[in-house]
Amino acid sequence: MLSLMITMVLLCPNDSIEKLDQFSISNITHGVITEKLKESRDFYVKHLDFVVVFENEWYVHLQSRNESRFQIAFLLPNHASQPPIFQPSFGGKGLFYTFEVANVQVLYERLTKAGVAITFPLTDEPWGERHFALYDPNGVALNISQATTTIKEEYQEGFKLETPNINQ
Repeated sequence: MLSLMITMVLLCPNDSIEKLDQFSISNITHGVITEKLKESRDFYVKHLDFVVVFENEWYVHLQSRNESRFQIAFLLPNHASQPPIFQPSFGGKGLFYTFEVANVQVLYERLTKAGVAITFPLTDEPWGERHFALYDPNGVALNISQATTTIKEEYQEGFKLETPNINQ
């Protein structure tokens, strides 16, 4: 079974860190407005170990099989039930998700064997990441990543809170 994590960053002023308890996020669902509901569902279920938690003719809601707080949804554009902010289709550029996995090599090999087009090959980076990248059916860039124990000194200074989790 694939272990998966979606990386989210919440930026706030240092003096408001203690106030986060008042603004506690329990879940984040990433949504894409698209005509490609079936293709999106099939891609995430088949290749990234998501499961369908809700589906109808205009909306699909998925969650990671391993962590219920990691969710993604797909909504048909211009649906009458939705307010104007949720009407226009995603344009297919300028959005990426990072999926942190326990073993990036295994997923890379699995996706390659399945014939999924890999846009950026498996690469070790000096900032402590081993990753590859591809596009989902909507043009969302997916960075598939695993933290490594080797972080060059020039990047260590950039970590402001603590060193990122290193998979054991």
